[in-house]
Amino acid sequence: MLPLVLTGILHLGSRLARGPLAEWFWADTRQQLPGLSLALMALLLALAANVGVSTMVGSFRLTFSGWLDQRLASEALRNRAH
Repeated sequence: MLPLVLTGILHLGSRLARGPLAEWFWADTRQQLPGLSLALMALLLALAANVGVSTMVGSFRLTFSGWLDQRLASEALRNRAH
């Protein structure tokens, strides 16, 4: 969504540009947009992978901790009975 918003802003800026320097600035900025879109997509994928791995690790930690608590509690009750 961000590249589309940036494209709209750049087109608006180029229409409002006065003078050759301003037109050059907006044209050059528009030319760099595909590379920026690729970088933003890579950042989004890295962020999604980070959130996914973090969620999986947290879920595993909670599951293992619950299992370990149950296991130790049953061991303690069994040793107490004897």
